[in-house]
Amino acid sequence: MKEIIGYYKIPEYLKNAENREILNWARKILLGQEPKLEGKDLKKIKEGKLKEIFIEPRIPGTFLADGTFIQLYEYSPPIGGDLQKAEEIWQKQDEIEKWVKKENKKFNKSSMTKNPEIKILWKHGRDIVKFSEKMDITLLELYKKLVQLGGKNSYKSMKHEYCVLFYQWKPDLKDNDLVLELNWKKLAHVIMFGKSDNLIKDYVLKLSSEYPLNQLNSSQLAILLQENLKKPKLNKKYNLNEKKEILTVRKSIKKQEEIEIKKLEYIVKIIQKNL
Repeated sequence: MKEIIGYYKIPEYLKNAENREILNWARKILLGQEPKLEGKDLKKIKEGKLKEIFIEPRIPGTFLADGTFIQLYEYSPPIGGDLQKAEEIWQKQDEIEKWVKKENKKFNKSSMTKNPEIKILWKHGRDIVKFSEKMDITLLELYKKLVQLGGKNSYKSMKHEYCVLFYQWKPDLKDNDLVLELNWKKLAHVIMFGKSDNLIKDYVLKLSSEYPLNQLNSSQLAILLQENLKKPKLNKKYNLNEKKEILTVRKSIKKQEEIEIKKLEYIVKIIQKNL
């Protein structure tokens, strides 16, 4: 059988192709395994700047003659090393990988709807935190594992981080919590705006759930909380004074200052007029 892992000529049809098409091409080569292709690789392929590229699985491993993929252990004991310790490490790695694969089956792009129940996201964050503590593995390592073993329907690490931040913000989440009235996109904006401070998240949640900010949809709330107003598309839509007003209110929210209703009504009017 021809060696699977190696350099491959990039087909002409992949120039200007979607990332999904490029990844599917590489997956076919790897007999279904997820390819180790970074964003910069995909960009160069789309731009036609690469003639060939090294194709290998994202998960370290090798292919047998019949095409079976064998995953390699991340730990190898030194010659004359403690085999009992190695067995314990391998057993831990196996347990982590089994949990990650099981969690990815529950939480992936296919199993989640466009507007999933918010509590599901909270539970995913809770399960990641609890398993991280149980197995003495960092959250970053666990995010990486979830992406590595997730396949084409897996979420990127940032989605898993959102869920963890959600759980850490509301570890004792009650069924009547105001946050459960938000959709996922609005929740993500609230979480990232107050990423390092739960008090800020509490304040943004309250404001975004009350009049007049509750009149903003997810995209409009993003304009107020975190979008870079210098981006070409937004720069054209808002004049200098409007951008100044939005940034002033954004800073006040960050400082958890009281903001007059009339001020907020004006901001909502500006954002909705242009978006």
